[in-house]
Amino acid sequence: MANPISVLDVEIRRLVQYRGDIDDPSVFATEENVTTPLPLKNFFVVTLIGDIRAVNGHPAKGTYVGRTRVINTNPSPIADSGAAIADVTRTAMREHIFEILNEDDSQIGTIISTGFSGGQAPPGTGAPHDGKGGDWAIVGGTGAYLGARGQLRGAGGNPRPASMREDPGRRRHNTHDIPGDRNHFLLHLIPMQAPEIMTAPIGPLIFRHDFTLVTAATPALPNHDIILFATGLGPTNPDVDLTQPFPPPPPPNLQSPLTVTVDGVVAEHAHAAGIPGTVNGYQVRFKMPDIGAPPRQVPIRLSVAWMDGPTSTIWTGI
Repeated sequence: MANPISVLDVEIRRLVQYRGDIDDPSVFATEENVTTPLPLKNFFVVTLIGDIRAVNGHPAKGTYVGRTRVINTNPSPIADSGAAIADVTRTAMREHIFEILNEDDSQIGTIISTGFSGGQAPPGTGAPHDGKGGDWAIVGGTGAYLGARGQLRGAGGNPRPASMREDPGRRRHNTHDIPGDRNHFLLHLIPMQAPEIMTAPIGPLIFRHDFTLVTAATPALPNHDIILFATGLGPTNPDVDLTQPFPPPPPPNLQSPLTVTVDGVVAEHAHAAGIPGTVNGYQVRFKMPDIGAPPRQVPIRLSVAWMDGPTSTIWTGI
């Protein structure tokens, strides 16, 4: 079964594009004040730096860096504009690096992308054809995003332009801020391995707090602790080589944000840890939400680092 595609809405603040408008390295990053870049036509380099502040509306930290080579292609370039004639309309070649952190500054992982800026977004993202989307492929990642692939597009916002003379160490200074400064990228992400609840011939490996298997006869009860076993949750703290068995107790805790969703309701107190002696085996604990429904089988799904796993089922009772 193919891994689900997850959409990560990454919000970036204080995004500045430092344009390569000078050729004297001795004055790079020396100007304390806000700068205005010199007008340039084509082929110059731009370095973008910004702060990641949320993913899918949830607080996060981290750094976004982009590297751009302007090309300004157009099927009908305006005379003397410096634009290059080509079959597609694009503004630049661009690389993206998103290094995403937890709020405590611990690493979650990095996502890397490359492609074209400007012009239409790639088909399959549902983006409007407004010429702002960009066309970028996700080519890999590290940490929780090891081996990730997919595509991304911009979703509004304009970085503040600056000269490479400007000191990037003052990027967060209040004199350099832009009111309402928010930029978004939408990442359509396919993980190398999605978080998944283990199953056996008896069904999903989901248990009550006393390790009684959750079944129609012994359902999960609202506000009771539930235990399940899973794979594909990714890095832990302390760090462990995930190609090797988890060490003896105490078990290492999951490093990335974890969400357990039951019938559309997010469960409270979700926590996961590596199972000692296993490779890629995790124990997840959470409090069963009261979904206000008669006893029945309902969907349950794990999400790690905002990447969704496939849907399984759990029996619920009252």
